[in-house]
Amino acid sequence: MTAIGTDFPGVLRRLMTHRRVGIDELAERAGLPAAAVRALLDGAPPSARQADALAPALGLHPDDLRVIARVPEPEPVAEPEPPAGPVGHVGTGRGTGREVADTLTVALALSAEQRAHLTRFAARQPRDRSAPRVERLRGDHEGGGAVLVELVRLNRCLPGPMQINRALAHMTEGRVGLSAPTVMGIAQGRVALTPPLVSGFAALLGIDPGVLGAVVGVAPDPEPYLDPRLSAEITLLLRACRGLTPPQAELLRREAESMLVPVPADADSAQWHRVASVGGQWLGAPRS
Repeated sequence: MTAIGTDFPGVLRRLMTHRRVGIDELAERAGLPAAAVRALLDGAPPSARQADALAPALGLHPDDLRVIARVPEPEPVAEPEPPAGPVGHVGTGRGTGREVADTLTVALALSAEQRAHLTRFAARQPRDRSAPRVERLRGDHEGGGAVLVELVRLNRCLPGPMQINRALAHMTEGRVGLSAPTVMGIAQGRVALTPPLVSGFAALLGIDPGVLGAVVGVAPDPEPYLDPRLSAEITLLLRACRGLTPPQAELLRREAESMLVPVPADADSAQWHRVASVGGQWLGAPRS
């Protein structure tokens, strides 16, 4: 089996085939010399600049291609003074992940305008660049499954297997439900990837299923598991959560919950999202 990122030439070839671009066309779109693309296909490790240039032409966000290609992260820069606002101590990041998972559950029920508000709310929070980050998976986590889990952990602010499991279940309306051990089995290459798994992760990651299938070498199911517009909106929100501390993530979750309204007792489930029951009263939002 291949460790994360070490088979980047194979990933690049599959993406080029899926996007129907040759070396010269990809080089032109990315603004790179054709010789540089050939070198990558021959096994040269991509630089951060090359990954950022190639990503749009391959249908990916630059941050995601950096993870896929295992481009080293820059060292965090300490700020001379702590920023204002509820930064606090990050610890392992698991507290933030739980808050973000709860926020995602609520955000799925809200309107596009409300999700955009939450994204702006998260983006406005000050960041402590010297705070610990979520660590990358070790080298014994291998193959396409490790890439999928790593993308969620690092770039969607859901570092724990239970958080990934919950998010997948909500984003696919229950079609992909995994246990925490199964998530870790996927990351370690012990659980084989299937079309439903690729489609489920594509919905959570906001990546075109065909592109993600090309990354991991497993074709997705023919139909997407989530409206691509909704998937893209959730992705923007999750990206905006990166770097939040647990207190900041809690503020975001409370902001999301403040948008829920009481669901009428006789409400039709086809017209209302039911998110949480408080004292016998369901809170939710009308379906748009």
